[in-house]
Amino acid sequence: MSYTHLEKPHREVSTAVAEPPTNAEASPGSAWRGFLWIGLIVATLVIVIGRLAAPAPPVQIPAPRSLTQTPSQPAAQTARDERLAEIKTAVLGIAQIRQAVANASTLSLSRVTVTPTGPICYQFHLRNSRGVTYMRSAMMDRGMLRVSGSDAFTTLWNHSCVHQSGREVTSDVNNVVHR
Repeated sequence: MSYTHLEKPHREVSTAVAEPPTNAEASPGSAWRGFLWIGLIVATLVIVIGRLAAPAPPVQIPAPRSLTQTPSQPAAQTARDERLAEIKTAVLGIAQIRQAVANASTLSLSRVTVTPTGPICYQFHLRNSRGVTYMRSAMMDRGMLRVSGSDAFTTLWNHSCVHQSGREVTSDVNNVVHR
């Protein structure tokens, strides 16, 4: 380096950081917009928390209808309700019989009788793999199904189903089963 180079004044570099210009004409709405957004978010949170904290509205469950006659319910409606309950129970028994037999697709109802004392008596036909058809009996009493061949079935069948008058519901049960 030469002597002349050292004596020359160097340009000084400014190290100061420039501040953003403060413009008095900047949009005053931009600050309000921020406050409005914050207010909207707070209001939404208050509504959501209020709904989550509020108890659920009470659900009205209809009172169970009894099978006995009430003043507001005619006797015909009560009889239909009892018959419908009997048919539902009989169909439940058919479903249990289908699970108990080996080949449920060959099941054919012959007679379904609801006795006055409560048991439901079933007579049905089944066909084996050789095509031979045979008759079986079953009885549903207090929700328990007993099929012919089970322990003490003959005694129960003779006591509850043989020589008992009852209401035959075979066609009604077939209509429900074959829908």
